[in-house]
Amino acid sequence: TCNNVDWAAVLQKAKITGSDGAASDLFGMSVAVSGNLAVVGAYNKTVGGHASQGEAYVFDISNPSSPVPMAILTASDGAAGDDFGMSVAVSGNLAVVGAYNKTVGGHAAQGAAYIFDISNPSSPVQKAEITGSDGAAFDYFGYGVAVSGNRAVVGAYDKSPAGGAVYIFDLSNPAAPVQKAEIAAPASGYFGMSVAVSGNLAVVGAETVTVGSNASQGAAYVFDISNPASPVQKAQITASNGAASDLFGGAVAVSGNLAVVGAIRHTVGANAQQGAVYVFDLT
Repeated sequence: TCNNVDWAAVLQKAKITGSDGAASDLFGMSVAVSGNLAVVGAYNKTVGGHASQGEAYVFDISNPSSPVPMAILTASDGAAGDDFGMSVAVSGNLAVVGAYNKTVGGHAAQGAAYIFDISNPSSPVQKAEITGSDGAAFDYFGYGVAVSGNRAVVGAYDKSPAGGAVYIFDLSNPAAPVQKAEIAAPASGYFGMSVAVSGNLAVVGAETVTVGSNASQGAAYVFDISNPASPVQKAQITASNGAASDLFGGAVAVSGNLAVVGAIRHTVGANAQQGAVYVFDLT
């Protein structure tokens, strides 16, 4: 529950779909919002005959009862199976879209992420494509993306040998992003499958981390990225009632000093895999 909210007045304002929607697009797999702009991923979308190339959509929601489709984002070098739109993020005039299954330099599923300037949301401009400086096959870079101001955080959850990695980029010049740091997994367990950033705090989920003797209980990690070239791990967070196979950390979000972490397979009462979400004060 949240204080000072009139829940009786919380209403669905609209339902949005892709203007070119088709069967099996999987529109809505990823969503993000900043101000009056929403970005929605449809990673399984067929584009120009390329199955699962993927798209992302930009909507103006300044009137939430009547969202206006502004543009469709695609990768300039999109190809079949890229899964562009598996992850999306937006902050101000910058949108980041992950294509975790993209082949890069002959490396299958190395993955990439794309930076778009959406200051004119009806005419977005792709500014750059980013990859990890040490990218390799099956890193799945871009499965999780996040952006706050001029900082982007990108997860590569299957990066070897540490069991995942996260990359921090400076987007001050979005046409020439600069990789500032790579964070190796503190513990093996799909570190970077989910990422979130707000100001100087980044939260990274690792849903299959073993906690105690509980396999795949999952954990999330909090980093201070005030110096993005030297991120500092501040904490590992876990659920107070975590259990094996909860997959805590499969989804993370952060705003200011509050973090929210999902555990989709947590058992609640007698309901196996009902799922739960945990809220943490990061002050």
